[in-house]
Amino acid sequence: MKTRRVLHVIKGLGRGGAERLLVSTIRQHSKHYQFDVVYFLPWKNQLVPDLQAIGCNVVCLPSNNVLQILMNVPTLLRLMRKEKYDLIHAHLPWACIAARIATRLARIPLVYTEHNIFGKYKFATRFFHKLTFGWQHYVIAVSAEVENAIRTELNPIIPVRVISNGVDTSQLIRSKYNVEALKKKYSVDPDVVVVGTVAVFRQQKRLDRWLRIAEQVSQQFPQVYFIMVGEGLLRNDLERQGSALIKNKKLHFAGLSAEPDGWMACMDIYLMSSDFEGLPVALLEAMSMECVPVVTRAGGIPSVIDHGENGFLYQQEDEERAVLFVGELVCNIEKRQRMGANARAKIVGSFGIKKMVESIEEVYEDVA
Repeated sequence: MKTRRVLHVIKGLGRGGAERLLVSTIRQHSKHYQFDVVYFLPWKNQLVPDLQAIGCNVVCLPSNNVLQILMNVPTLLRLMRKEKYDLIHAHLPWACIAARIATRLARIPLVYTEHNIFGKYKFATRFFHKLTFGWQHYVIAVSAEVENAIRTELNPIIPVRVISNGVDTSQLIRSKYNVEALKKKYSVDPDVVVVGTVAVFRQQKRLDRWLRIAEQVSQQFPQVYFIMVGEGLLRNDLERQGSALIKNKKLHFAGLSAEPDGWMACMDIYLMSSDFEGLPVALLEAMSMECVPVVTRAGGIPSVIDHGENGFLYQQEDEERAVLFVGELVCNIEKRQRMGANARAKIVGSFGIKKMVESIEEVYEDVA
């Protein structure tokens, strides 16, 4: 089999789920594939060294907004023609819109991964996404819910296939970590129950709701500690909202982390409060680390959670239910341990990275 050259096109290379998943999948691909990566937002570059370390040539086409991303199409087109890629794999709408225009002109096959629910995008994104959606050869949806949204909103004539996100369960193992030492490093009392999350601080994640749940839990269970790992424009607002918890040393903002699994090793309960999702990578990672999820019924999340067995699901607006589930886990260590083991078993059995990569390579061969 000849080596195929693949160019990934993505908006940024920060530490979001889609970006970290990109690094993980490239690591797992067979030797018959060679990858380069193009991104547009120069300040979202945290994963560039990781990609370079595994042999990727990484190119930034500096852009400050979606208009500048589109203005970089000629440069992207020249790069595609110069390097003679066998196919392009694009992620996230505006990066893919640029890739669709360039590949249409370059006559190179294009695969697009849809990471989110189509109808949740803003109007302009939905409009241009829909306008150019047929200018590609294959669509990967990260969950059945994402696929259903594509078919309902767009009725595409091109192939759409569900390939669920996956994580490297061979690396995401709680027993690999000295949890007591990590808690000491992070100034967390080794005896407290820890509720945490890993997220980009944007509106979709509804971290204001997360903090309201945390405050109610803390009132009932003062021994619980809360950790928020991530960064974003909403951080200052969230710190103001959580100021009482911070003052009482019950809440820690960990910032961006190169190794969020280290923080996850300290967490007992993984709390999510999103309004909408595709299939969040951080959730899969947390479950592989035996954190018990208490999460909203958003997007593809219910396909991962067996309610009451490996986690708890609640409706987005039902904060009282979330508080109840967290409290139930706080009070019962045996239930936490059992459900944590069940959570890992679900990820190992159905959401491993190798299975995901094998399916992506099948798509590549179909398209190329």
